[in-house]
Amino acid sequence: MSEPGFTLGEIAGRIGGRVVGDESARITGVAPLRQAGAGDISFLASDKRRYLDDLAAGRATAVVLADPALAPGRHCVVVDDPVAAFDQILAMFPTPRDVPAGVSPAAHVDPSAKLAEGVCVGPGAVIQSGCQVGAGTVIWSSVFVGRDCRIGGDCVLHPGVVLREQTELGDRVVIHSNSTLGADGFGYRQAGGRHVKVPQVGRVVVGDDVEIGANVCIDRAKCGATTVGSGTKIDNLCQIAHNVQIGEHCLIMSHTGIAGATELGRYVVLAGNVGVRDNIRLGDQAVVAACACVSSDIEPGQVWGGIPAHDQRQAAREYVAIRKLPEMLKQVQQMARKLGIGD
Repeated sequence: MSEPGFTLGEIAGRIGGRVVGDESARITGVAPLRQAGAGDISFLASDKRRYLDDLAAGRATAVVLADPALAPGRHCVVVDDPVAAFDQILAMFPTPRDVPAGVSPAAHVDPSAKLAEGVCVGPGAVIQSGCQVGAGTVIWSSVFVGRDCRIGGDCVLHPGVVLREQTELGDRVVIHSNSTLGADGFGYRQAGGRHVKVPQVGRVVVGDDVEIGANVCIDRAKCGATTVGSGTKIDNLCQIAHNVQIGEHCLIMSHTGIAGATELGRYVVLAGNVGVRDNIRLGDQAVVAACACVSSDIEPGQVWGGIPAHDQRQAAREYVAIRKLPEMLKQVQQMARKLGIGD
């Protein structure tokens, strides 16, 4: 039986690094600098004091870094880019998961559903009529796949995911636990003093290589489709409203909400806790800073922040000025007293 983990030499070979120290040292885990113990490998991103303090506080067997002089007495793997190299090492130590084998007898799969070769379905999952699931896709326990959904190949749907009827996923899509795609959009009109529901008869379409975090809601379109472009990554706890169009390779971070019929171009970045109003467009490579509220179109490549959001450099200048207001008010009051004006 082989020993667990990898030697330092094996790790260096995988990531194209150079060992300083004992190549035969055995690594059995990965950990942050301060939390690392015997058998762990960690990484040093820079020579900032706080990182060096974390290195000194931890007991990592080895460290990935660019300059071995920063870790005297430690086994090191020297690389040009420690962060990228450590990402490669993380893939060598995957979290153990018991992937369902085949279709569990405790799952409900409608006889009309078409499952390609190698599809795995966990206990308690439901796949309704008319669905198609591509080869190699894993559907974990307690996932609900509504009627006429299309799921591509090599997708992963974690426990508790809900795909409402007619949702479409491309290949290699990952959806984390308790996210819902295809719930009704929030559409009402007033009639006779009541809020009357507007029918939501569209669907959700997701491209290839999209990852959707936990507890994300992407609403079906009023008509047509709410779309998420290929390569886009959506963090936990985001809300995507009906008929939103998200371009390719966007990054949408936690607690962000995008209102109905808004369009995002390609490579748009929305930092955490951003609010975006309905029926506007954010151009390609637009960036919105955290906690901003966007109420108008953003041209391609612009960086906005603030409430309401506008050019980030101007927003930063305004913030600095606001912090100076109490002192400025004192100065104005002193000048007024000297001039004998005011109260």
